[in-house]
Amino acid sequence: MKLPVSFGSRLFYRVVVPGFITSFALHIQVYPNFLSLPLDTARTVQFITSILILGWLFLLADKAIYMILEGRRYWPRIVRDYFLNLERARLLNIHKTMRKHDTHRNSNTIKASDRAEFDRIYLENAVVLAQFPLSERTMMPVPLWPTRAGNLIAAYEQYSYLKYGMDSVFFWPRIWLSMDGSVREEIDNSQAQADGAIYAAVSFAISGLVIFLFSIIKKAGWIDIGMGLFNAFVVLIVMVFLSYLFYRVSLFSLQQFGDLFMSSFDKYRNSIDFKEIEDMISSHDNIKEKSLVERNMAIWRFLKWQRLRKDRGTSNVRARLP
Repeated sequence: MKLPVSFGSRLFYRVVVPGFITSFALHIQVYPNFLSLPLDTARTVQFITSILILGWLFLLADKAIYMILEGRRYWPRIVRDYFLNLERARLLNIHKTMRKHDTHRNSNTIKASDRAEFDRIYLENAVVLAQFPLSERTMMPVPLWPTRAGNLIAAYEQYSYLKYGMDSVFFWPRIWLSMDGSVREEIDNSQAQADGAIYAAVSFAISGLVIFLFSIIKKAGWIDIGMGLFNAFVVLIVMVFLSYLFYRVSLFSLQQFGDLFMSSFDKYRNSIDFKEIEDMISSHDNIKEKSLVERNMAIWRFLKWQRLRKDRGTSNVRARLP
């Protein structure tokens, strides 16, 4: 649940930041002397309007941006497998580092100052380890997606299901509506910072590609705008670097939002009143005598898929309630 049109920081992070980066890149192609031109009312209005329109387009593409960033869709199989193997290697390296420093910090022959350093490195790696989702079979961290952002998001979205049997994507909007306005605003501000960093990373990458594309078209003689090919290539390298930098920075904001996201289920999961739903399906599924996790899964099954699982049954059946 996002409130992107609210004035303030959320509008700035989600609309103004990506809109400004992309709009600026386009303007310096169309107007090579854009920075030295005098500011008149028409050009100012044009620039501001393009910022808002392009920022709005980023907002509309939010879901697609996250799917690409996480590696859930639109990745060629060979590229996805390569980066997934990199994530597996990163996880293995974290385990090796933790085992190594755990052995050192528990040794009786090291100095107190060295033990403190080993403790610090061990704990820092433990924090990174928690950014991987858990295998439901082994309950050990595993890389599900080929990017750090994808695994981090999967880890905090998985939390509510493992703890309470609540599918986070389905139950989150319902929990969101049960919160006080001030709590929603605090959580959304945290998410907006992550969105802004991610949108900025994408906008830098797109801007670099647009500038380079303009230079190629200009070199072919089709248009007379854009910079030289070499200069455009240098700008592309700089833009790709900035894109990667903002992507890495966004991971810190994503982690902060993830902590709030998981805490919201801890605090507000019981604020949703499902008594009427439980009464409706209790004749088919003895839901009230089941554990919290089983009750939440039964409610999700019914509300999402109109399905029930009868007592002592192992498969779902179509719900036929009065």
